[in-house]
Amino acid sequence: MTRQSGRCGLSAPFTQKTRRSTVMDPISAIAGISTVCVRGAKILVGFYEYIHEIGDVPRYVDQLTSVLSAVNSGLQQLKVMITARSKDDLVQRWASDLKLMVVNCSETFSQIESMVEKAKIETKSSSKGQIVKCITWVWSEKKVNLLREQLERYKASIFLMLETLSGYDTHYILNYVQMLKNLGSSSG
Repeated sequence: MTRQSGRCGLSAPFTQKTRRSTVMDPISAIAGISTVCVRGAKILVGFYEYIHEIGDVPRYVDQLTSVLSAVNSGLQQLKVMITARSKDDLVQRWASDLKLMVVNCSETFSQIESMVEKAKIETKSSSKGQIVKCITWVWSEKKVNLLREQLERYKASIFLMLETLSGYDTHYILNYVQMLKNLGSSSG
């Protein structure tokens, strides 16, 4: 997604105008989710590189990384399901919710990305010839916990959507099987 004026970061191709409001169609939602997934993956790589370098991190930073990974995984699964069912009426009805989720995830990812970019590890040589690692620590426990809570809410919404889509499939299949049974019993 491209950054433009405003906080949402969505450019015109991601949305279409309707009489009531601007909504995201399912195909654009897939593109938006894909962009957020790529961004999440890049943030995770930055996190893992930083954590690998410093070795031990506080529990709250580790928890943020875990939730970010779960959100990214859920978004990828959601993208696959929406791709397969882009013409479904349920997915069509979720268009505005998908837009809101993509926008909110993008904003939260921006905040996390900013923290990852500010976190630096530099190596310097001391006057005695030793190499010293200097760490710039930007992980305020309060800020990290707020971001983790936001991600937890997105994760819950994403997995609820996945569960609903899976249940919707089951309901559709059961209705179809019942219809076939009814056709078979009425013809024979």
